[in-house]
Amino acid sequence: MNKTAKTILGLVILIIIVLVIYLGIGKKTTQAPMSTTSTEKPIKEETIKIGILAHQTGFGAIWGDGEIKAAIDSIKELQNKGAKIKYVVEDCASDKDKCVNAANKLINIDKVDVIIGPTWAEWFEVVAPIAQQNKVILISPSGGSTRLIGKYIFSIRYNIKGNASAILNFLDSNNIKNAAIVTAQDAYFMQILNIFNNLDTKGILKSKLEVNPNEKDFKTIVAKIKNNDNDGVVININESQYPAFIKTLKEFGFKGIAVLTGAIVEPEDKELFSGIYDIAFNIPSEFFEKYKSPSSPMAYDAVRLYYEAYKNVGKDPDKIADYLEKINFNGVMGVIKFNEIHEADWGPEVYKIVKY
Repeated sequence: MNKTAKTILGLVILIIIVLVIYLGIGKKTTQAPMSTTSTEKPIKEETIKIGILAHQTGFGAIWGDGEIKAAIDSIKELQNKGAKIKYVVEDCASDKDKCVNAANKLINIDKVDVIIGPTWAEWFEVVAPIAQQNKVILISPSGGSTRLIGKYIFSIRYNIKGNASAILNFLDSNNIKNAAIVTAQDAYFMQILNIFNNLDTKGILKSKLEVNPNEKDFKTIVAKIKNNDNDGVVININESQYPAFIKTLKEFGFKGIAVLTGAIVEPEDKELFSGIYDIAFNIPSEFFEKYKSPSSPMAYDAVRLYYEAYKNVGKDPDKIADYLEKINFNGVMGVIKFNEIHEADWGPEVYKIVKY
């Protein structure tokens, strides 16, 4: 082979080597993203088990029964769309011990993934620590606390702070300067009183009066209101106590503004409630007509909140809790997002003022 031929052959070999190297690198760079993508797996659809814990019986059934029915309807709607959900209902029976026993059954025997409930703050306070200790997500439609109980505990109840602020603003706008607040002595209503005290920077609430949560005779309390010349009264007691208190207030000839902290929506005795104000959630009429419970929209949404988180991150309670902390969910009452104590941070658009 002459010199020229050797040179040509060398160039050909060199070109082949360069092409092999080039194509090899190119092949690796195009395959890398494919291999990364192939390791990602979608969330596997599993059967989730929901425990519904509320007052079916006793005085708490006025809210709890509607919570149960709304939660079940929400589950059935999801089931009709293909969701794999089982549910168990337990009655708190308006009794703390029975509620604790029911919660333990849901967690230890039924092995639920989430608890929807319980009804009201007093029962929330005893059940939530149990769920937290067992790393079970709990979302309460009407119970809550003024502190963070734990990572797995959430509340979408009425925002007490927003409600109290709306009432104080309403009293101020009506030039009320010497109001009384009458509070039932249980956990929920005492929480409300503490929030009023913190928000009342103008000193509108001059008289702080407390009553037994089962009290039926309000003559002594109303006499104090009359003697103090209170021009307004915030009625922060059980809804079952409203009729007796309002009747006594009118019998004593009270002429000021009276505001309820609860959510009657449609009192049975309209004549008795005539002239009384209510600051409450602007509940869609179809929900209240169907479920007869002010917290029914929240029970309905509690199921959907959990399922939304589950669809995105699976059943792991830590991942569920992390997801809920950041969620912005379009619920029945408006956008649901949680504050630093895992309570729904409702905006002013969900409140209304009603004069009966």
